[in-house]
Amino acid sequence: SMNFHISVDASSSMRGAKWHKTMKLCTAIAKAASMLENIRVTISFRATMEKLPYVVVAYDSKKDKICKIKNLFAYIHPEGLTPEGLAYEAILREIPKADSESENYFINISDGEPCYHYNGDNADYIVSYSGEDAARHTKKQVNKIRMANYKIISYFISEYKNEGLSNLFKIMYGEDSNFVNVDNVNDIVKTINKKMLESIEDRKSTRLNSSHITISYA
Repeated sequence: SMNFHISVDASSSMRGAKWHKTMKLCTAIAKAASMLENIRVTISFRATMEKLPYVVVAYDSKKDKICKIKNLFAYIHPEGLTPEGLAYEAILREIPKADSESENYFINISDGEPCYHYNGDNADYIVSYSGEDAARHTKKQVNKIRMANYKIISYFISEYKNEGLSNLFKIMYGEDSNFVNVDNVNDIVKTINKKMLESIEDRKSTRLNSSHITISYA
């Protein structure tokens, strides 16, 4: 069996083409998985709400029907900041438990550096979470996800290459970081589709033609 957890950066910088193409991508993956018994897909979104880091697990193929995406995803919009590593601490408690009999993938889709600021009622109490310190904290949380038996596939989506952001992204995700132009989001589909097909081929009892379960992304 396979578990795919897709964690989407829902901060305000994801607005526009990046957001629409990412949502279409998530829908395509969930639809393909819904036709296969041995693949579980969970999708979470992370941002900030009312000054605090916020995570919502919006879809779980083990519990939800595909119609939930049709009824819910159109109303999800990017807002707030990017509390990357802070959100991962919460997500670690929510992702499906991995076992030795399953393949598990944690897929991150993001477009920026970790950033979160909090000013309490007391002017002396200020939290600033950004830059290399936040990137290294995120790296620690990513390593915890790896220790939970998840393979990391992380995509940085952007209209152009920014060396500063690219370096922070590499700190967080290392060799698992991939840089994707917003116009080539379908490259992500190719990677995940390959993993799904490999899983089907490994199941000797499955006699589906692989073309019937290939993810369609247009």
